[in-house]
Amino acid sequence: KEEVKVAVLFELIQDLLLKVENVDANSLTASAHSVVFTLMAHLRQTLSNQFNESEHSRSLAPLSSGPLQSILRGLLNNLLRCPSGMQRLRAHLYATLLCYLQTTREKQEHKSGLWRLEQDSGLAAANLSVLSECGEGLMDVVCRDACNGHDVAKMLALSLLDSIITLDRHNVWLHYMTVRGYLQKVCASLQWDDETLQKMLHPQPDILRPLYIYESKMAFLIRVASSPMGARDLVAMNCLAHLNECRFIDLRPGNHGNKAIGSIQGTAGFIPSTT
Repeated sequence: KEEVKVAVLFELIQDLLLKVENVDANSLTASAHSVVFTLMAHLRQTLSNQFNESEHSRSLAPLSSGPLQSILRGLLNNLLRCPSGMQRLRAHLYATLLCYLQTTREKQEHKSGLWRLEQDSGLAAANLSVLSECGEGLMDVVCRDACNGHDVAKMLALSLLDSIITLDRHNVWLHYMTVRGYLQKVCASLQWDDETLQKMLHPQPDILRPLYIYESKMAFLIRVASSPMGARDLVAMNCLAHLNECRFIDLRPGNHGNKAIGSIQGTAGFIPSTT
């Protein structure tokens, strides 16, 4: 039954992507991509359950990479055709791409993984090859949204860059971001957001989106710093200096006026709004 469900999900995702690929972007295509994201999430969960119900991963049939590559190409084609003003549609595409990469990522830390894929390392290389086929056009779209997109699209684009850099062992994407100034802009934006992030320390901040964006930026920068080339680039761009100039790092809830790093008294009432 699970194998049938996986096959049906693959077919639905591929058919939907083909139907919307040649249609001008509008609110209906945004809704369609919302459905694609839901189906992709179900596919990932189904594959995960398939492994959890099996005592040994060897009892699972390998998952062919063919349908997966077809899905990836469909998502990338739609992203490249998506107008910059369709931020909701872009957000759905980024979320689906993230879900796809999480589904197919190579498990290096845990050899058992969530499920068996047909030659995991080959699949990772195949994913990177499909991404490379899109050239600098794709790089520019994702990097621009990571720097200048609306809040949700910006967070998802940063997370997508995090996942791609994990695959890109030759640092092609990192080199592009460095040469075109996108990495410098992400580093500098930490200091630009300092005043906004200080307001997050109030017991009931108006919105928490700036905090989530900051977390996405830091997760991305940590990923960049995990490679020798990335660490050198961050040092050259004074990333640590930008962080050093940020006052919010030294502040604590209920202690807005002081740069106190030690005791954080008065934090019991710090319950940020969840809305």
